[in-house]
Amino acid sequence: METKKTNLSVAYNLISYHDTKAEGTFVYMRRLFEQMQECDLSMFHFIVYVQVHINLDNFCFPKRCSHEIIRVPKLKNSIFRILFEQTIFYFYLKRSRILFSPSSISMPLFSRSYKIQVIHDIIPFIFSRKYSWFRQWYIKMMTKCVTRICNHIITVSQNSKRDIIKYLKIDPAKISIIYNFIPPSDPPVIKRLNLEINTEVKAVDGTIIDINKIFFLTVAALQPAKNIEGLLRAFRKFNKTHQNYYLYIVGNKGRSYKQMYMLAEELQVSENILFTGFVDDYTLSKLYEKCLGVAYFSFYEGFGVPPLEGFYHGKACVASNISSIPEVVGNAGILANPYDIDDMANAMEQFINQKLSLEKNIQAQINMFNPKEQTNKFLELLCPF
Repeated sequence: METKKTNLSVAYNLISYHDTKAEGTFVYMRRLFEQMQECDLSMFHFIVYVQVHINLDNFCFPKRCSHEIIRVPKLKNSIFRILFEQTIFYFYLKRSRILFSPSSISMPLFSRSYKIQVIHDIIPFIFSRKYSWFRQWYIKMMTKCVTRICNHIITVSQNSKRDIIKYLKIDPAKISIIYNFIPPSDPPVIKRLNLEINTEVKAVDGTIIDINKIFFLTVAALQPAKNIEGLLRAFRKFNKTHQNYYLYIVGNKGRSYKQMYMLAEELQVSENILFTGFVDDYTLSKLYEKCLGVAYFSFYEGFGVPPLEGFYHGKACVASNISSIPEVVGNAGILANPYDIDDMANAMEQFINQKLSLEKNIQAQINMFNPKEQTNKFLELLCPF
């Protein structure tokens, strides 16, 4: 009698996503699914948990494989999601060998599956200004719980692995590094091949963005950990002797966005700075394509994706010399101390003089984050039995 083949069941807990805006861990998951479409998935059966209003197509989910989608109710905010996840969610859970979560603290703690959790960074343990005190306390508490009860941890850089070991006392053997990557079919990469030269691009408020100016591009939410304040002060110093240079800042309004707008006015550089807000993939791609280079002086990153996105458009960067950022940038950028305004301004000056030589190192840096290699590492982790 022929034995029926039983696929390895892997469940993806995506209920933390209340929208599919192209940022943060959503982009991480979309790119992973996108690259998985190029892999042999015949040995797997995927179960996906997602909120009822979410269009799974936005995740580029590989549907040409054995799978089922389990929809949970719309969860209005993070408090509802947290309560649901640790209570009612268990009634939705189907038996699976593996339960995977890409969002650092989104895991039903008492699931009996082999649990794999992605910890992108441990910002609350290192940089306290990002969150309110209660949210910081909760994230720290849940991170400690998740890293202890999960069978395996994935993180996105050598630096993040070191931090997890240092601050959370986790056995190094329990942690695997799978770098962020950008698939060749990713929207910002594909759209760069079809950019219409004369098409206008606009900021979120409808302001036409002049892409013919000489500008540094920053892609970051306006929140303290991204060091937008330091960037503005450094740009002001740089701009005194380079008045025809501009700074475009792309990203959602964060906790400190009003202060950043006011600071630009106070520093008298607002005419050379544009806050675009969140933009679509086409606009972002065109900004990367036309910028002088990427500026990324964040205080702390688990990985730091914008420099890598810039590399795919042939653009080198000026960036922080701390946390995971040097690991991502390598020799394709000028590094500076994000706590030192003079050092950051000098880095911009050096960048102008060394731009062409830096760009020669871009391809070698891209090769470090090969999509196929990183996705294969992930699929191998799904076969621990």
